Amino acid sequence: MRRINALDFLRGIGIIGVVFLHSSLYHYANLLKIDFKNPPAIVTIIGMLLMWAGLFALVSGAVTAIQYVRRHTQEKKNFKELLRLSTLSGFVLLVTSYIYFWIVGPAILDRVNGNHDYSFLMNFMVKGQFQFPSFERIIYVDSLTMMALNILITGLILFFLFRKGGFDKKKRNYWIIGTLAAVFVLLSYIRIPLYPIMEEAIKGKNLLMVIPMDYFINKNNPILPYLGFGLFGTLLGLFIANKEKWSTIWKTFSIIGLIFLIAGVVGYVTLPDTMLERAIDEMWLYIIIAQVGLFLFMALAALKYFDFGKNALGRYDKQKIIRRFGKVSLTVFMLETPLSELFSKILSVINPNWNQTIGATLIFAAVIVVFWGFVIYFWEKNNFKYSFEWIIVKVFKHFGKKSTKLSF
Repeated sequence: MRRINALDFLRGIGIIGVVFLHSSLYHYANLLKIDFKNPPAIVTIIGMLLMWAGLFALVSGAVTAIQYVRRHTQEKKNFKELLRLSTLSGFVLLVTSYIYFWIVGPAILDRVNGNHDYSFLMNFMVKGQFQFPSFERIIYVDSLTMMALNILITGLILFFLFRKGGFDKKKRNYWIIGTLAAVFVLLSYIRIPLYPIMEEAIKGKNLLMVIPMDYFINKNNPILPYLGFGLFGTLLGLFIANKEKWSTIWKTFSIIGLIFLIAGVVGYVTLPDTMLERAIDEMWLYIIIAQVGLFLFMALAALKYFDFGKNALGRYDKQKIIRRFGKVSLTVFMLETPLSELFSKILSVINPNWNQTIGATLIFAAVIVVFWGFVIYFWEKNNFKYSFEWIIVKVFKHFGKKSTKLSF
């Protein structure tokens, strides 16, 4: 089974957006002085664009399903072996996510107290001191952690669905996964009354309460609702892997997407706008619901343009820059924060006030993206040797898991 170009394209677009938005947001000197009840339009736009974790979850879910089917049908692996491989992938990514966020991850912004909670290396780069990660950073669930949990849970779901002849019950599997996806998204409503309880547990460092609640209802990238995004991606991946007609894929997911998009938009326009406050409230829930529809339509558009339309492959071949970002998205994700901080330090020596306007930080972010473009252009000539992707491919190969990650 060939790689799905649209998924690589969406991954590339996503990581470019992460680099640009992180580089602009975290280096704006007056960020904590912004009136978030009456913010500038550009700040509102950036705030909306930062909420892209669901897209990464959807892409990851689609890849998980496609690989599951491919390894069973082409490599003849049984479902116990597939569960072992998906568990291995999820565990490696889970460990990687914590190493990343504790050591080189971006700052956690505390707008109430005006503080930045830095990772170990970033503390040294910004403050010139070594400091052990805070309790909040240790329990933080970042987007890599979320995708790792999705892979682990989705692998289990597919194992129980596919075993004992379940693999051939395609329509049953579609309905079960689609229903689970919707349930996990809508069930995330319970975060609204439960999150204040978790906040108090965090303040009191009550581990007996924090640990079981952390993965499900924490403020950033919890299972509720992001497993739902991942399962919608899994459903899409199964349609692709089972070689459903494009008309069937389009009809099914455009209906799902339209229902969620309309419901989310209706809720968004009828409630007070608290988006930039990052509150866990009804506004947050309706934004999440709308994003399900938005990301599904983005995936459908990319699939049509790069995989199912006429001259789709030719169009994808022209997207070399984005394709390269998609190849090494994990490497870029893990290194973009220290790299942008290094550039910021250099600029501050030349002009200490360079980041006083948001326009200046947007230009800075664009330069960082272009720099990464040059780096991966030359790195590709050596097949991204020693990148995180290259290392993971090598490691997984020893465990019997082949990957096409760097072979296209």
